[in-house]
Amino acid sequence: MATISKTGISNGSTIESEHITRIIDALDGTSSAEIVATGSFTGTVRASKEHVLVTNSTAVTGHPSGSGIYPGMIASIDLSASPSNTVYFTLGPTSEYQPGDRYEFIITKIQGSSEQLRIATDASDRIYGTVLGADNVNLYKNAATDVRSGAGTGVPGDRIVFTVIDTSGGAKGWNLQGQVSGSAGYS
Repeated sequence: MATISKTGISNGSTIESEHITRIIDALDGTSSAEIVATGSFTGTVRASKEHVLVTNSTAVTGHPSGSGIYPGMIASIDLSASPSNTVYFTLGPTSEYQPGDRYEFIITKIQGSSEQLRIATDASDRIYGTVLGADNVNLYKNAATDVRSGAGTGVPGDRIVFTVIDTSGGAKGWNLQGQVSGSAGYS
């Protein structure tokens, strides 16, 4: 592959749409050009896809990374493969994360029986935030340790986001923001 062409780009000249679309085409894969990053890099560098699909064909229990979900990714949760299996993740200790690291979970399909999505924290960490239901009822979490959809009540499109925050006293916690079909099914 060739790198992105710099042809027509120089100091003082006008930037044309073609110059920008070269970058976009390289990022979305519609061109054969590649982006080459040079220099010194420190810290953890992880290349990953943006979306991961998790199904409940078997009961899922563990850390999100065990399902290939890392901070910044969107996990599409398909609860339609089994009428009873749960998807249950425990987020690692906040000490493993930086403020701003986030997990996003979106329910894409349901079976409608007793399956559920449950997200818990490490034993010493807490969740603070709100899940807003379409029925205009809020579920507030203040120092809670988990959030879960009731059995069979998650609806496609329900979205739950956890973001690492600094809390008072320099500790870290998880900020919860969610938009769901109705709050009665979440606790």
